[in-house]
Amino acid sequence: MSDDSSREPKPSDSPAPSTPPSQPEQPHAPGDVTNPPQNQQQQNQFQQQQQQYYPTHESFRTIQRHLPNVASTNDLFADYRPSLNVHDEVMDDSLALRPHWRPLAEELRQLDIEGMDRRSKQIQRTIHQNGIAYSAYGDPSVRDQHLQLDPLPLIIADQEWSQIETALKQRAELLNQLLADLNGPQNLLRDGILPVDVLWQHPHYQLPNHGLPCPGGRHLHVYSAELVRSPQGNWWVQSDRTDSPSGSGFALENRIAISRAFPDAFRRCNVKRLASYFISLKEQLTDIAKTNTDNPHIAILSAGAGSSRFFEDSFLARYLGFTLVETNDLVVRSGRVMLKTLSGLSPIDVIFRRHQSNTLDPLELGGGIPGVPGILQVIRDENVVVVNAPGSGLVESPIFMAFMPRICRALMDSDLKLPGVATWWGGEKKSLELMLDRIDQIHLLPAYRTRKLPGESRKRANSRMAKPTQTERLSRQERIELIRANPSAWVGQEMIACSSTPVFQDGRLSAGYLTIRTFLTAKKRSWHALPGGLVRISHSPFDVSRQPFQGGGTKDAWVLSDVPVEPTSLLRKPNDQLKPVRSRGFVPSRIADNLCWLGRYLERADASARLLRAIAVRLTGESDPEDSVELPMLLRALTASGQLDKKLIRQDLKNHLPTIQALLVKQAINHNVSHSLRFQIDQVVALAGTVRDRLSSDAWRIVSEMSGSFGNYQASQCDLIDLLNIIDKLVVGLAAFSGFVSESMTRTNAFNFLNIGRHLEHSLQLTALIKNCIVVDRNVTGELLQSILEVADSELTYRSRYYANLQLPAVMDLLIADELNPRSLAYQLKKLYANLEQLPESVGEEQSLDRKLTDTMLTNVMSADMFDICKVDASGHSQELNQLIASIEQTLPQISTSISNRFFVHSGTIHQLVVEPLDDQED
Repeated sequence: MSDDSSREPKPSDSPAPSTPPSQPEQPHAPGDVTNPPQNQQQQNQFQQQQQQYYPTHESFRTIQRHLPNVASTNDLFADYRPSLNVHDEVMDDSLALRPHWRPLAEELRQLDIEGMDRRSKQIQRTIHQNGIAYSAYGDPSVRDQHLQLDPLPLIIADQEWSQIETALKQRAELLNQLLADLNGPQNLLRDGILPVDVLWQHPHYQLPNHGLPCPGGRHLHVYSAELVRSPQGNWWVQSDRTDSPSGSGFALENRIAISRAFPDAFRRCNVKRLASYFISLKEQLTDIAKTNTDNPHIAILSAGAGSSRFFEDSFLARYLGFTLVETNDLVVRSGRVMLKTLSGLSPIDVIFRRHQSNTLDPLELGGGIPGVPGILQVIRDENVVVVNAPGSGLVESPIFMAFMPRICRALMDSDLKLPGVATWWGGEKKSLELMLDRIDQIHLLPAYRTRKLPGESRKRANSRMAKPTQTERLSRQERIELIRANPSAWVGQEMIACSSTPVFQDGRLSAGYLTIRTFLTAKKRSWHALPGGLVRISHSPFDVSRQPFQGGGTKDAWVLSDVPVEPTSLLRKPNDQLKPVRSRGFVPSRIADNLCWLGRYLERADASARLLRAIAVRLTGESDPEDSVELPMLLRALTASGQLDKKLIRQDLKNHLPTIQALLVKQAINHNVSHSLRFQIDQVVALAGTVRDRLSSDAWRIVSEMSGSFGNYQASQCDLIDLLNIIDKLVVGLAAFSGFVSESMTRTNAFNFLNIGRHLEHSLQLTALIKNCIVVDRNVTGELLQSILEVADSELTYRSRYYANLQLPAVMDLLIADELNPRSLAYQLKKLYANLEQLPESVGEEQSLDRKLTDTMLTNVMSADMFDICKVDASGHSQELNQLIASIEQTLPQISTSISNRFFVHSGTIHQLVVEPLDDQED
């Protein structure tokens, strides 16, 4: 078998079939790209070579002034120096702007560096407010690493894009046919086009996926390709994505941010819209449904909030109008895939899978990873359609790049219109020899692509998966030994110097190096390509790190049309008739659970912030903290909530005040301390992220602002004054979110569960405050009562009624039994009962346990005579108040458990089983 047929053509302007594999490209003067840098030292030399050619900005300007149509006609490009060893997207070899860049340059003529800096900051504010990040809802320590979006887009001419689009459609169809063959007749193996070891050694080839029915014969419905441009200006496919391609949502968010920053330029440049791609995607998912074809229920299956792509999943769910689900939301019943909702099980017709297919069905695929047991059988019975088909990630491994030319000739009887970067597999003798001969000119990649498993730690995943960046650090001899130890486990891919493009950084334009992730969706018998794609920037032209958003950030891609572009939208046409619908909404159980906990953590954070503020004010006030009679009680309430060590609250408080002050600040802003204020806000952000598709943009911005209240404060550099500033911002943000929920959120079941959590937690926090400050103390002073009113946010109401006359019965009446006070226990219980009434009841159930308990507790609270209850006995304690608070403290968790059993666990009504001991059984 000829080695030349097992690899894709190497990059050149006119590759000849007879060209030997070792023949280098024609160099792109000045500089020879046939010997690209293999390590950091050589990359530094690569950069020094450019600096030697253009040693100063002034010499660069001198050259510009003597050339026609050069970039100096616009001050924005005055200091930009393109990379000379690579193809530059903006300037040609004479330093003139390329023709398709001139429309945008003309629009930006009046925009100087300062103007670009303002636009860049505006874009980053939008990115931060919308929470656009590759891992926005995972580890709090990396949550703020938002997407870095460069303000200057990449411009692609219409004619050039048409050629790329045509070639990508061919490649998408080719990979679809390849999947159909490998999971079907396997003619390529039988005819010797592919070595059998390519498939049999593949770690992700799983027999249960073989022969699964696919609508219209399509295994592939969504496809993505990573493109690079060679120094000669040709586009090449660097890698394929066929399992669950990500990035289209980020590309759309990029477009929204950039078009808002440059609205006039965007419209006048005739930029092709992205909405048409998502319209085709939505139509394709609707058309392939096998059940409920008139109005199929389509769900986006996400790997969850811990997934790095969860933001995109949430964004696409809201944009396309689909239900966002996780594997725990789904169950197989009666031959159908069902979604667990508040009202029971609801069938799913189409699943747009963003979850890895090798963990989809643990019943047949194994692995012990949470999936949907039995879903493959439902697919076989054609009662659900999964996109992309399970096992479609098989062909995205780099090993198939080495055989793509011969596969294309075998399956489509044609050559590739858009070849891939030259790739060789070590499992073939001649290819192995070539890899060893060119070891300094290739990237060494694992033959089979592996992924981080759901729930797997990053450290464990890194130890299991070999990465290109790891092999690049090895010496030449170590790389050779690595290949010889297991040749079939490695492929060699030719190093290509990526094209350069201007990147705005530190107030100037400098060269960055780009790849483009393109996206296609099936459309009946053809394909529809997203115009442009997700442009990813790196600092090195030979960067082999293909992780999104690592390094230099991203760009928007503008494909310019030769004719005016008509606006497109996912909205229905005005003449479409819609029947008005008024309902409490379709809410999965997991979403309801997360909304409930979001409400609880919002109230928990509010209570903690107000208690901390009251303590900090007394520690920083005019009076000596040692003379504060209420401070010990407030500190006791703080320790009861787990925010301070109980050992510090002793009789000799005077000696511990310095330590308490230091720990108070240190623990409050440390997100690693459980129950701390920072930890609670982190939980708010994380839970808001899990229900991102249920929150409006304004609601999410409020949550983001609360997270940003801590700024860059470090525990070692923060004092009580800084803590007070943080708390003041948080309290305002929490109040803003509460106001938004009250005034703007539709009264659906999502609204009910968010408020149920808030009312439950507010009741618990208020009960704990009264217990720790009043019930357990014998000496209730006016200062203590005032501080309790302050923490409970009821001081103004009390003073408007009783002026400065502070008495325990009046304070307790206002905080416990006054239903007109929105901060009181009675008001919270009344609202809680009203929300519980709106929830669906089980068939045949008159009244749920949680409603009965709430009703009983509300009656007891409102009928209590606070003047009688607050009477103290000979020991100085109020026994009746103690009993009331203890009863409330015991009942509230029972209400929470009942709600959870009914709607989240689906365990049904709990009945107490009493088993009497047998007569002959010993005690």
